[in-house]
Parts: sequence; C-alpha cells; structure tokens
Amino acid sequence: MKKTALVLALGAAFAGAAMAQSNVTLYGRVNTSIERDAQDGSHRNGLAYRNNNSRLGVRGVEDLGGGTRALFGIETQFDSDSGVNGLGGQLRSSYVGLQSGVGTVVIGRLDPSVPNRAGSPLYSQWGRAWNDVNHDTGTTFMTTFATTSRASNAIGYASPVWGGFDITARYALLGPENTTTTLNPNFATPPVSANNSLESDIRALQIAGTYAKGPLVAGLGLEFRSYNDGNANNGTVPAAGSNGNNDIYGIAANRNQFKNRIQGVFGYDAKVVKVGAILARNSYDNAFGNGSASAPTINNSRKKQTEFGVSVAVPLGKHALVANYGQQQVQNGTTIDNDAGGPAVAYNTGLGQRRVWQLGYHYNLSARSRVYAFYQSLDNNTAANDKVTLTTGQVTAMDSTRINTFGIGMRHNF
Repeated sequence: MKKTALVLALGAAFAGAAMAQSNVTLYGRVNTSIERDAQDGSHRNGLAYRNNNSRLGVRGVEDLGGGTRALFGIETQFDSDSGVNGLGGQLRSSYVGLQSGVGTVVIGRLDPSVPNRAGSPLYSQWGRAWNDVNHDTGTTFMTTFATTSRASNAIGYASPVWGGFDITARYALLGPENTTTTLNPNFATPPVSANNSLESDIRALQIAGTYAKGPLVAGLGLEFRSYNDGNANNGTVPAAGSNGNNDIYGIAANRNQFKNRIQGVFGYDAKVVKVGAILARNSYDNAFGNGSASAPTINNSRKKQTEFGVSVAVPLGKHALVANYGQQQVQNGTTIDNDAGGPAVAYNTGLGQRRVWQLGYHYNLSARSRVYAFYQSLDNNTAANDKVTLTTGQVTAMDSTRINTFGIGMRHNF
C-alpha cells in the first residue's frame, strides 16, 4: 500500500508541476504482453501476463540564459500486469545537470532516459544500431549483451555533435551505498556502509565515441573498472558469501571481478531493410578452484568473454518484421558436487555459449501505440548441465536449458 500510494503521489505531483511550468514534461510507457513458455527437458509449459518495464517519469528544462539550461529528471517503474511498484521502490533514474554549447553534464542515478545519452554511454550506443523485437525490455531483452545500462552515484557527460560524431562518458562509484554514519578507522572522515566499505571502493568509467549520420551508425565503446580491496572490512577479506561481497573484495578462491570491456557497433538503414551488429570482448580476473579434497573444483572461468549479435528489420509501412540473433560465451557457472560419494564432478562448467534467436512482428496503430507478436528461443548455457569428471576431464552431455517463448502484446508511449 505504501509503495502504491507513493507512485500515485508522485504522479499527482508530476502532473501539477507540468501544469505550473511549460518546460516540465510528464511521460511514460505502458507495455504488457501475454506469453507462453516451454522449457526443453522439463516438459513444463506456462502461460503468463507480463509487464515489460512500464514506467512513469517527469523531466524538465530551465533556460538560464547565455545558451545554458538546467536539466532534471525522475523516472519510476511499475508492473503493468499487477500494479506493483517496480525495482523494490527504487527509482529507475534521478538526475540534475547543465547543458550548454560545450555539452551536457548530469549527476545522480543515470540510465538511458538521460538526455543526449549522457546517462548510459555503452548501452545507448548499442541501442542506436540495434532493432528491438519489443523495445529493450522484458522477455526479449538481449541477455547475451553484458553492458551496464544503469548506475547510481554517477556523473555523465555528452559532447556536442561534430559532423555526426559525438562522445559520451560516465564515471560511477559502484561500492555499497553509504547508509550509516560509522567511520572507517583507516580514514579520517568518510562515511562507510554497514560492512565498513566505501562507495569509491569500486569505480567504473565508460566512454563511447559514435558516428551517426544519414543511414550509417558506427561506434567504439570502452569500460574500465578498478577495485580497492584494502578498504573492505578494515583491510580484511570477507568470507565467501559475507555481505554478498565475495565477488567484489575476494582474493584467490573467490575472485572473479569484471575488469574491462571493448565493444564495436554498426548499423545501416537502407530504407527497405535495416541491419545492425555488435561485437564485444569482456575481461575478468580469473576465478580459482576452492573445493575440498573430496570435491575439488577446477579453474573453469573465462578471463576473456566474447559477445556477438546481428539484427535485421524490414519496415513495411505501419508493419515491421524483425529478426535477431545473439551469443555470449558463458563466463562462469561452476556448481561443485562429489556425485554422491563417487568421482568428483563439476556441473555448469562455464564452457558453453548463451544463445538467443528472436523473430518479431510490429503493427503501429499510431505514432505512440503498437501491437506486436514475437517468438524467442533462449539457451542460457549450451553446456549448463554438462557433467565433467574432474579426475579424468571427461565431459558427459546432459539436457538442454533452452526456453522457448511466444508472446503477443501492446505498448503505448505518452
């Protein structure tokens, strides 16, 4: 009830602001589908009504004179099929910033809703070249692409456009949110979270350069992350699973940290057909085995992970046909078991590929309303259930993890 009341109150406040100021805009999207799922090997079929990241937001601009404008925006999410407020009550985005002839600067919780793509450089770059089956949300979101779309505690920048070329950047502090006034004894004054770690213990920088002019889109994007393990718990390393930080601050047995990403995107609109493609490479600190003598593990995480996708759309007036394919190397998926006292084995070994095939149809009822249908086949790991006998290295193929989904739905933007 409290979350629902909050959403209604925000909506009323937004509407009042929009009437009071001509430069404030209330916007949103309602997107709901009916979908049927079938999973290979399990013989389980299910019918579901699904929300596809429906949202409500307000954004505004104030002219400060001299070519400078103040910007702000707040966006929340709700489940259109159930009416429940989304993201656990957390806003999708909340930012304030300035825009002038030298570019746009914003600060806050940033995502693709921020003007000029300043909130999400790599994700927005991919979106400029890709053809979505049903926007970039819900069941048909391309899970084979690992770029981060949203970041709290972030500052973003978007350059002016120079002959079709622009640069966007975002710097974010991804460490635990500072929610207490406890002081870390290693420092003089910075507030830290309950597990004695700082927001700045994890830092992420994204930079994207994109050329978009006429029918062509082409770009290169980079992401770099750095970690300050020494600040965690006064310089000690948490045990595995402690505060959920074993992947962030762990060493040796538990370390599997994302380090950097490079991506290239390409898109071309030939009017009768639109094509898009993405190729990316992610780097990780490798994970090491930490099992017992009776159930040893193996070093099976990838230090390098490749992603690839192609997209084709055929517009036919108010109609459109879309076909997408994406694949991603499974980076890490170890589950250890000694096979009921028998030879030590590892399941979900991280040796497979995540693959998705999509076919979609759109019919635009208007500039804002669309009905659609789609079919998707998603295999989260082609080797997810493969069994590896650790003493011999023998691989035994098991059942597939493919999920096939058919859906129909409607989307309205306002």
